[in-house]
Amino acid sequence: MNKLFEIREICTSLRPAKAVVFIHEGDEWHDTALRVIETLSQIWGGQRNLIIPTDGKKIDEKFWFLLEKFDPDYFFIYNESPKNIYEISDELKKEILKRLNPFHETNSNDPIESFYLNPSYPLTFVPDIIPNTHIEIPVLYNPIVDTPLLECNNYLKLVIHSVLGKLTDEYSKKLNRLSLKMEEKKLGNESLGSFLSDVLWNSDGQDYYPFYYSMLKLERYRRVKDGKKIREAPIVTVIGDSLADFSFYYDLSSLRYDVFWAPESLIKSSFNEVQYIRKTKEKSESGLTLFNSILLTKLIDKVNESNSNRKIVFTSISKSKKNLENIKDILIKSDILPNGHEEIKQALVCKDMEKLLTYVLRIMEYDNYSNCYREQFVDFKSINRIKTPIPRNFSDRSFQHHFWITEINVEDYQLPQYPILINSINTPYFYTNSEIRITNRGIAYFCPSTGYVGGSIDKYLVKPYLNLLESFEIFKQIFNKYGYVIISSDKGNYEKESIEKFDSLGKIARFLKYEQHQQFLNRLTERSNPPSADEGIFLTDDYRMYLNLKSIETILGDEIKSLINDFIEKGILHRGFIFKCEKCRYTGWYDIDEVDNKFKCKRCRTIQYYNSNHFIRQNPVEPEWFYKLDESIYQGYDNNMIVPILTLNKLNHLSDSFLYVDEIEVRRKEAPEEQYKELDICCISDGKFIVGECKIGNRLEDDEIRKYKDIYDELGVDKIVFSTFNKNGWSKGTLKKIDTILGKNYNYRS
Repeated sequence: MNKLFEIREICTSLRPAKAVVFIHEGDEWHDTALRVIETLSQIWGGQRNLIIPTDGKKIDEKFWFLLEKFDPDYFFIYNESPKNIYEISDELKKEILKRLNPFHETNSNDPIESFYLNPSYPLTFVPDIIPNTHIEIPVLYNPIVDTPLLECNNYLKLVIHSVLGKLTDEYSKKLNRLSLKMEEKKLGNESLGSFLSDVLWNSDGQDYYPFYYSMLKLERYRRVKDGKKIREAPIVTVIGDSLADFSFYYDLSSLRYDVFWAPESLIKSSFNEVQYIRKTKEKSESGLTLFNSILLTKLIDKVNESNSNRKIVFTSISKSKKNLENIKDILIKSDILPNGHEEIKQALVCKDMEKLLTYVLRIMEYDNYSNCYREQFVDFKSINRIKTPIPRNFSDRSFQHHFWITEINVEDYQLPQYPILINSINTPYFYTNSEIRITNRGIAYFCPSTGYVGGSIDKYLVKPYLNLLESFEIFKQIFNKYGYVIISSDKGNYEKESIEKFDSLGKIARFLKYEQHQQFLNRLTERSNPPSADEGIFLTDDYRMYLNLKSIETILGDEIKSLINDFIEKGILHRGFIFKCEKCRYTGWYDIDEVDNKFKCKRCRTIQYYNSNHFIRQNPVEPEWFYKLDESIYQGYDNNMIVPILTLNKLNHLSDSFLYVDEIEVRRKEAPEEQYKELDICCISDGKFIVGECKIGNRLEDDEIRKYKDIYDELGVDKIVFSTFNKNGWSKGTLKKIDTILGKNYNYRS
């Protein structure tokens, strides 16, 4: 049997682990948030991790949106001590596993770990790696907020420490022992204004603070195609005093540029001070006078530094749009600097997550991102081991306490995020779901290895092989996990063979989308004689239509010259003769391979030399060529394969990576002989699992919609597509049914 050889590009990247910390909504959250920031300051990559509020039973959908974009490796719940432990419900744990697929024990439904003040394995503790790299200026700035007269002191602390990080006494001592010179930056009432302007809201002034060291030798990278989105993305200010508002700001700022937080308490305090100064001409002692003015100045500067028409956007979790409009007015009224306010007056109020987060930044080690090379695969298995990267900016070759994640991207191969699919990667260290996961951009695995205890990294570094699962195998494993078996349907087989004859999905779709090509296939699948013999001949004996060159040319015009030979070579059309048996009068079509200078009647089996008496049209010289549509294509087109093919092709064009199977039957394991569901569309678009229904007409029955709802719920499908060939789209009644049955909690497109 011939082996399949192919070459694909593989790109590897090295990054820190991505972690999420849950904060319980019932906490005295200001202090808890500061403790979490202290811990994140000690973790490599910690500044750009996420903080998620929860009551232990549910997560707000806006934060689910952020989590799915972030794609975390690990989850932690912050517990200050073993005596004060908050739990995450089993239902929420299952939902996390289903929607996000973090690292977790293979046979466990618990992806959550408790989070204390000593970060360690599998996270990297910053003091363990500082000695192994060069720091240009060995200094550590410690921001200390000292504004006792300020009633909203807790909010000011969070505004500052959420940007710069925070030190504990113990952590400060450890960094001191590493020869980092400690310098306290005490922020009092008088210095607050200049600090906000020069440091907090000025990225050039944030070096050597605690979060600077958490991002040691790390950079924020974007996809090339996101350049325009970044240039046009709004400048976001989150307004509000709640834990949800703070977390929303913190998480957005981890995922994108230009996000600010303005607690309502600080805005109103600044406004009141300005009003007091204007009224009394006296100086305020709290130091917040310039807070609103400096914020507005920074927002306007951000607009002006860009060549595109960026907008300022105000958003909030806790505040209504009306509240946000009122706060916008307060900001303008409290500005005491000579700002132009047109940009602020034109600022938008927005709560649409798709508009607030149009791109996502990724944190990678500097100069260790997208290391690309070509790899050969034989029968979908890589010949060589993956070239696992090691940190490039750190000198120690042992990396005993330095942990990282390698993420690999394979050209045109993005799997959906199901734990069962980790058999795509074959490691020598018996890795499980605790060390391998499918991410939203590739496959990630823990490094250097689980068995590493020191010594040369080259000996212990995990270097796996890759197994590229075929599309049908991917879906087979997913459905099997949830108690189903799948088989190709008869229509799916016709569709598959038709695509193969045209060489690819794209080529058959390009042919099918043109109306004259549809007319050509419509004629070949007609079941009655056309008005004129020049338009084709329908044989009642085999119930098929046959076309001669003239009838084909009538439909295709000059295109016939390029299509006929190509279609004959590919087996899309078959060339032959139509003969009438002199003995039994049977009229049939005979492939050229069945005929020499005689033919055998398909009914009575009589062998006879053909002459003008056998011709369907009387021609004294020679028989006429007639063309027949290949049986698989005939059956596929007759069963409306045009709709799923054009739908799949459309989805393919919207994807960088696209995997699909043709129509399948889904059956329950306990009753495989009973057909359960047919799925017209079953594909993976950039790692998103999509199922769908295709119709020539524009109506769907309730049970046709509900079967996709059931699959969506059971398997965690990402999207449902309803596709119709009707030029007017789905009927109003069908659209109403879809909206009623699926509602707002389902991602669907019709």
